[in-house]
Amino acid sequence: LPGLSEELAALATLQSQHPAEDGAVRLLVALLDGQTVSLTAQEFELLHYLAKHAGLLVTRAQLLQDVWGYQSQTDTSRTVDYHIRSLRKKLGDDAANPRFIQTVHGGGYRLIKES
Repeated sequence: LPGLSEELAALATLQSQHPAEDGAVRLLVALLDGQTVSLTAQEFELLHYLAKHAGLLVTRAQLLQDVWGYQSQTDTSRTVDYHIRSLRKKLGDDAANPRFIQTVHGGGYRLIKES
């Protein structure tokens, strides 16, 4: 992934295997161009999921089910959009000219694979 550290998947896997037992919000980091980017646990899980599916279209319904654990696909909140927007801001990404996360209108999101 352009600019994202190859260590991202390993970090996400390690953090996912050792969640906070007290339910506290964990602050996690990703490496971007050698700099750490602080992420909330939910942002980290979202980025990890997108990284595992890099280059593939991921629907909002998939994200709600697999990242948030929602059973219903009829969520009308802007949960996914809010977290994507927050993640883009922290990564310095631009929805109009994406470097990392591409919006596929009417479809979902795609983490851009490095070519």
